[in-house]
Amino acid sequence: MPKLKLINPSIYLRNNELLKFKKIYFPAMQFLILASLTPNNYQISYIDELIDDINLNEEADLVCLSLNTFQARRAYELADAFRNKGKKVILGGIHASTLPEEAKQHADSVVIGEAEDIWPQILADFEKNQLKPFYKVDCPPDLKKSVLPRLDLLNFKKYSRPPLSKMPIIPLDTSRGCPNRCDFCVISPFQQRLRLKPIANVVEEIKAIGAKYFFFSDSNICANKTRAKELFKALIPLKIKWVSNFHLDAAEDEELLKLAAKSGCISAYLGLESLNEENLKSVNKRNPAVAEYKKHIDTFHRCKVPIQASLILGLDFDTKESIQAMVKFIINNNIDKVSLYVLCPFPGTKLYEQFKKDGRLFDDAFWLNPNKSVYDIHYKPKNFSLKELEDLFWQSYEEIYNPLAIIKRLFFPLQPHWLTSLVSNWFHRRAILKKQITIS
Repeated sequence: MPKLKLINPSIYLRNNELLKFKKIYFPAMQFLILASLTPNNYQISYIDELIDDINLNEEADLVCLSLNTFQARRAYELADAFRNKGKKVILGGIHASTLPEEAKQHADSVVIGEAEDIWPQILADFEKNQLKPFYKVDCPPDLKKSVLPRLDLLNFKKYSRPPLSKMPIIPLDTSRGCPNRCDFCVISPFQQRLRLKPIANVVEEIKAIGAKYFFFSDSNICANKTRAKELFKALIPLKIKWVSNFHLDAAEDEELLKLAAKSGCISAYLGLESLNEENLKSVNKRNPAVAEYKKHIDTFHRCKVPIQASLILGLDFDTKESIQAMVKFIINNNIDKVSLYVLCPFPGTKLYEQFKKDGRLFDDAFWLNPNKSVYDIHYKPKNFSLKELEDLFWQSYEEIYNPLAIIKRLFFPLQPHWLTSLVSNWFHRRAILKKQITIS
């Protein structure tokens, strides 16, 4: 019986320490889906290095690692170690898909794109000792084929569980793809066409999984508003709680947001990114006009859908004053939860190519530099020194998550699901004070 080891690697922090947690909020799904598509004659183990330790001496015939950019250095290190022990290694994920030639230096084979439909062929080639150097997915998987993740491979004790829930938050996509082409987004080059999973499949998967809380991992669950309404109506009888990515223009349809709330939505992730129109244009972010932000945020709240907004610091039209104004906007407009990031030029994006052309990257392969980490800024900001931008990042976060600011945002007026948001805000504040929040 061949032994298959599926690994989600950790990332290196400063001082070459690995990012580790006692518990994490939800599992990565990509390998649990592939595990379901693996023949029964395989003995499968799944390791998430954020919470698990890796034993390089443990028996394995085939080792597969999925990596994003900041996982790359650790993934390559593990891949090299396993290959030195005679194991076959396959690399996949968004970073390997973006830079397959780089990944191939550390693997027997590299998968480019979403692997579900070609996974049986990959395993058949492995069994014949005929793995190809590259497997490129020309046609993305058909979402009409329902596949349940192998949740039995998880130790639920290592995952944080919401109150009164026996299971953690379970990621599940109801669609893939995004019609937008933001210059900083590493996903859109690989998922340009919006693909919708049949609503009946979504309902059956939710019932079969049996969880109370879900993260719908769609790039924008309301990309097709008519379909979103049908989906939300179908979710109402299931009595689940869920969060997902929204676009701000969902506020243009109050019926849509009210159905989202009625179906169990407890948080809408919104990529506001900036309060400056020139910033949005510079990275091809297609949001409603900034002058409409307040009206749309008020609509989300009026429809009882809490907001978690993400904003990017360090765009070319940012100034110290504009960032300070952004913080005041967040507090004054009662945005429930906030995630801040410093602009990051990920490989494969238009932003990366432009910064490389303009000589604004400190290191063209910063993800491989042992002196760089997810806590660093990887490009030359236009209007700040590195220290100024990093200081503004932490000052902004500390002001937004100041206890008085939390009270103002959640209680004046009282926001929907305020208790859940309060707990989230408090844990976020603790992480900020310890500077455990990543910059990139």
